[in-house]
Parts: sequence; structure tokens; C-alpha cells
Amino acid sequence: MKNINSHEAIDLQIQIAYEQHLADPTNPNHSKVTGKLFADKGDYASAIGWYQHAFEIGGKIDSSLEKLIGELKLKKSEFEVDGYRSALAEQTDPDLQAAYQAAIAEKKAELDQIGLKTLLGGGPRTELSY
Repeated sequence: MKNINSHEAIDLQIQIAYEQHLADPTNPNHSKVTGKLFADKGDYASAIGWYQHAFEIGGKIDSSLEKLIGELKLKKSEFEVDGYRSALAEQTDPDLQAAYQAAIAEKKAELDQIGLKTLLGGGPRTELSY
């Protein structure tokens, strides 16, 4: 019997959810399930896309999805900032250090903006893609 790790199990579940989505593309629940699976896997960009799709095909009325999208954007940006910080800590080239510091500052500004929008009511209504 083959031993399946959690990523393989999630990938299999994603495949099943995607097939359900293809069979019933106007049902936002399939997109929500797929979004959750990608979030569980740590693929925040894909999760945001699937939740955004669910939000759009659901008539843009589910404020909980809108808030979730904002929260996932925060997680994604925080993850990226952590990656830049790790790269900066290992970098000795002053030019690359400056580039990483600029990228960190830019992501922090995005985090502040996303966090404020999420806190005030679910995130941006016009620019859900990230």
C-alpha cells in the first residue's frame, strides 16, 4: 500500500473538487472547497483566486468570502515579507540588500493597506485579484 503524504492527499481532493466545478461551474461551493484546499496547502495565491471566483459566481453578495479573501491576502503578503527577510539575512551584496529592503518596505505598505481594508469590512470590492 502506498503511503500518501498530506500534500498528495490535498492534491487529490483538489482534483476531485475541480472536476465537480467543471461539472457544475455555476455552483460556488465547488470553488469554495477548492479555495480552502489550496489555503490548507499554503498556496495562498490559488486560494485567493478560487475564493474570488466563488464570490463572483455567487453574485458578489457573500461578505464572509470577501473578508476571507482579504485575510488570505494578508497571509500571502506576510509570507512574502518573511521570505524577503530570510533572503536579506543571507545577503552580503549591498545592492541586493537594498533591493530586499525596498521589497520588504513595499510589502509592508501593502500589508497595512490590506489589513486596514480587511478590518473595515472585508477588503476591496473592485480589486480582488492579487
